[in-house]
Amino acid sequence: MYAHFGNAKSMGAVSRARQHVAWLSIGIPTIPRAHDEDYLIRTIRSLIRELPADTSDPLFGKVVVYVVNMHGHDHDVFSRAQRKFSLGVYAKYLNFITESNRTIDPLPGKRDLGTPNKPGWKVRKQTRDIVLLLRRIQGTADYVLIMEDDMQLCTYGLLVSHYVLSRASHYSPRWLAIRASFGMNGIFIHNGDILHLCEYLSKHQTRRPPDHLIVEWYAGETAESADYRGSRHHVGFRYNILRHIGSVSTLRFQAQAPSMPECYDELQPPVVFPVEAYDPVACSRDDITPCSWEPGKHRPPLDFSHQRRPPAV
Repeated sequence: MYAHFGNAKSMGAVSRARQHVAWLSIGIPTIPRAHDEDYLIRTIRSLIRELPADTSDPLFGKVVVYVVNMHGHDHDVFSRAQRKFSLGVYAKYLNFITESNRTIDPLPGKRDLGTPNKPGWKVRKQTRDIVLLLRRIQGTADYVLIMEDDMQLCTYGLLVSHYVLSRASHYSPRWLAIRASFGMNGIFIHNGDILHLCEYLSKHQTRRPPDHLIVEWYAGETAESADYRGSRHHVGFRYNILRHIGSVSTLRFQAQAPSMPECYDELQPPVVFPVEAYDPVACSRDDITPCSWEPGKHRPPLDFSHQRRPPAV
């Protein structure tokens, strides 16, 4: 059975029959770009480079990737990617789905542009797209990783994902989320928390963009999210494991956005919010925040800073 770690008052236990599920499910919502840029294909290549082909590898068959077309028909790059990657040794990892469900804007008929902090109609739809994605992949793996279609997984990114999940679970087995990149990317969550996260995003989609709401949710910044979070922690990983290759954020235009970190750069404000960032002072001898100095509990971290270079794809 899946364990549900949230506040029992909010949701109780999730009772789903556990058949064969993966260790990690990677969810990628995708939409076409104005000039059909091939970001999605480059993103999938970066994932394939890290996925094991050797059946003796401990992660062989333990990772699933869901590429979900949120646009419907006429997404040429999605169709090309599906044809290109649906055969071969890595095809077993990849699932290409065109989302047929449709959602309703809570502000119907409004075509407001919004601001970086106040979602317009396009950003509200992207929030609902993320909800559709999460609901579709719920139950497919123990953990879920959210990423956009223009983010490449860094070299050794899958091994580092295993490392940080193991490390966070050693210190705080009931962690609520792990931040290992920026924006709506590199966020690990337990399968058992997906439904509550979906409800929260849907309920508050008119108030803040999704990459703000998800931090608000796992940091317990509102009474509602704090009630669900309870005594659990969210974890900030020191290093960035995803590299942005798009020219403009898919969420919204940001004229004065901070420069985006490269692979294994430190994740620090303003790229991430202070409430979710790795703390280099309190955790100078570690690579996650919060860290532990309990006798026998601390594990020396690995140093990934020498991997600071673009993925070789």
